[in-house]
Amino acid sequence: MNVILNNIKKIYNNQNDNFEAIKNISFNLLDGEIISIVGKSGCGKSTLLNIISGLDKQTRGEIIFDNKNPKISYMFQTDALLPYRNVLDNACLGLELMNNKTNDNIDKVKNMLKEYGLKDFIYSKPNKLSGGMKQRVALVRSLAINPDLLLLDEPFSALDYYNRIKVSEDVFKILKNNKVSTILITHDIAEAITMGDKVVVLSSSPSIVKNIYKPNLDDNLSFIDKRNSQKFNDLYKQIWRDLNEK
Repeated sequence: MNVILNNIKKIYNNQNDNFEAIKNISFNLLDGEIISIVGKSGCGKSTLLNIISGLDKQTRGEIIFDNKNPKISYMFQTDALLPYRNVLDNACLGLELMNNKTNDNIDKVKNMLKEYGLKDFIYSKPNKLSGGMKQRVALVRSLAINPDLLLLDEPFSALDYYNRIKVSEDVFKILKNNKVSTILITHDIAEAITMGDKVVVLSSSPSIVKNIYKPNLDDNLSFIDKRNSQKFNDLYKQIWRDLNEK
């Protein structure tokens, strides 16, 4: 799915004053592309995702989808797995809500769980899973509905450093193999560079787009090898400067 954001602005109207969270944001997402968005805390990144998903409404500007009724899947910071449901039932929750839990779709979810390293845990409860495994289940749940657009809001922030790199690399491969158009919010510059076909850098609130970069790193490299390249280091320093400029 192709998505165009054109001059998005968001103002919250309070009783005493108005708060401008987003001043002017424009960028485009191409079909099958992953866009990473980085910015300081409070700059409106999550607000932007809420607007794209339809959970919130922009004050000004437009979002253009090349599908009039896009299926949008939203994966939050926490895995939000239901503790009383097993892995398969958690992964099928979106299908249930869409009244599309057919035998074929259940088989598809089972195959995805097996493919993503959860073969032996399909009927286990979430308390038997590691943090990284829970995030994989949450991702399968998000992908099970075959979304046109996937929104990821800091999905790896609760993981330790090792698992954050490992799981983000696994997720990257899954999204690329399935050609899922994705927008990722992260505070981690390295994560943004290694995962994104484009990196959108936002200013402090009220946010604007300071820069858009194309890392152009070799997708055949591991995330660790990507981070050891000179191109990665140069871009990391540039984004760091962008974030710290007033």
